[in-house]
Amino acid sequence: YNRNKYEEMLESYYSKLDRLGVIFWDINNLKQVNDSYGHAYGDTLISSVAGCIYELAQGRNVYRLGGDEVVMFLEGDDVANMEALLERWRELIEAEQRTNALPVSAAVGSASGAGRDVTELISHADAEMYRDKRRNKWEAAGPKA
Repeated sequence: YNRNKYEEMLESYYSKLDRLGVIFWDINNLKQVNDSYGHAYGDTLISSVAGCIYELAQGRNVYRLGGDEVVMFLEGDDVANMEALLERWRELIEAEQRTNALPVSAAVGSASGAGRDVTELISHADAEMYRDKRRNKWEAAGPKA
């Protein structure tokens, strides 16, 4: 879904859930890839990360908030599966890194709690994602030969 649907669902749906999980992604170094190697490489990077997220989605709601920001919501009992989903994410992105000409990575953060705190949960997941981004920043080395 897009940002408009995301904003609609925050107020009308997610804020009313008892249990809610949030996973927030931001693609690493997209601007540097676009600036250094062109938008075609940047598009490939977005597609690679999106493919991994799509594989995780399995009926869960996923929203693209901007050029390289994506958020997934987990509901009810699915919140208990968050760690398993994050582990599966790591497996998928590592496999993508091995087969892609570009270094593919995305920072990820997560949070869970009551839906009435949805804005706080999103802020917490976003902050965790930025901590992950700082820990795993790579210098754009360009496409593999």
